Amino acid sequence: MAGVGVLSVEQTTDRTTTSNTYADITDASIASGSFQADTTYLILAGAIFGGANGTISYMDLTNASGTSITPAESIAETRGASDGEPHFFAFEFAQGGTPVGLKLRFHTTGGVSITSLSSWIIAIPVGDFAGADYSKNEDDDSGAPVAVPTSTTAFATTTFTGTTDIWLAIAYVLYDVNTTSKKLVFALDRTGSASETITNQREGENAVERRGSYIIWADTLTAVSNTFAVKISTDGVTTDFDHVFSGIYLLNLNELFADASFARTTGATSALTSTFAQVQTLAHAVTADGAQIILGYAQSDIVNHTATIGLRFQEDNTTTLPTGIDAAALGSTSRDVTDIIPLALMSVRNMLVSGSTFTIDMDAADDRQTTNPLDNRCLVVFSDEAAPAADAGNPWYAYAQQ
Repeated sequence: MAGVGVLSVEQTTDRTTTSNTYADITDASIASGSFQADTTYLILAGAIFGGANGTISYMDLTNASGTSITPAESIAETRGASDGEPHFFAFEFAQGGTPVGLKLRFHTTGGVSITSLSSWIIAIPVGDFAGADYSKNEDDDSGAPVAVPTSTTAFATTTFTGTTDIWLAIAYVLYDVNTTSKKLVFALDRTGSASETITNQREGENAVERRGSYIIWADTLTAVSNTFAVKISTDGVTTDFDHVFSGIYLLNLNELFADASFARTTGATSALTSTFAQVQTLAHAVTADGAQIILGYAQSDIVNHTATIGLRFQEDNTTTLPTGIDAAALGSTSRDVTDIIPLALMSVRNMLVSGSTFTIDMDAADDRQTTNPLDNRCLVVFSDEAAPAADAGNPWYAYAQQ
């Protein structure tokens, strides 16, 4: 089989800065030589930051020259040194004839310490895919951000004919916060094989914030026209938030990858405790040695706004994967009981025993033992090997032979 060429890096050792200007996050970069020239990549990048209550944390993804990439700079107010404030980016990035490296950076204000508790970059080469197995749309207003309306409005939208396969959807929005008393409501809306709307929301904490929200979704579609849309609104007035960038990305996992599995649950969990417990599990069959990309997602419907919700991955209920550290390092503390907070984990695991089945678990904990249920839990695993059944016609297979 041929490798697809997915690139990844994970930072799992705490990295701290007091710099008021951007500094590199050690262990959070992919060198230029790893990328293919003239190839477009779907970039998924994120981090969990800790800092003193009220500290403003900044994160961006840059090229090797230190130039920030437009849809990849976020600003958020942190809650506490051991609480995790999530940052997340999703966007397409086109490499030119001479590829450039990518790296995550961070900084603070006033010399106050912030710590990157965990971060990751995953780069999936999608430039050779169109139509049947990959569909996307991006709405870039970064040059002149657009006021978020009070009625639910679609921004990035894509329509395509589905197949009876597992499809992965990544929905993302980046927005500016102009008020601290109203909420930005974000939804992934789909019609076609079925109708469904998944919604999260968050109140602004500081008027300097530029926040990202996201949803990771997977399911089996059917051979009908499907429309997926990023929709946003505010419960205030149109001056409360500005839309900067949004994107929706659909990948047919069965046609593009040798191995693909998913598990998704839409009902809320029972009460969490301070001890990690399984909230989603997935048996993943491996047919080829090599890297397996693991994506996890859940939403925390806040009840106690002082609680920290933690997530982690485990393999076969025993081995905690690199991005699964502890509750504090992979959690989020909310400021408002009306918030519904998105939480994402991403990891790449080398599974070197083809023909075996591995169990991947997503565990959760709540440090205050309050009833913060987790909803819309999703686990997705796919390989870095091209789907063998489609080798002859799969453009990723042809790309991998180059």
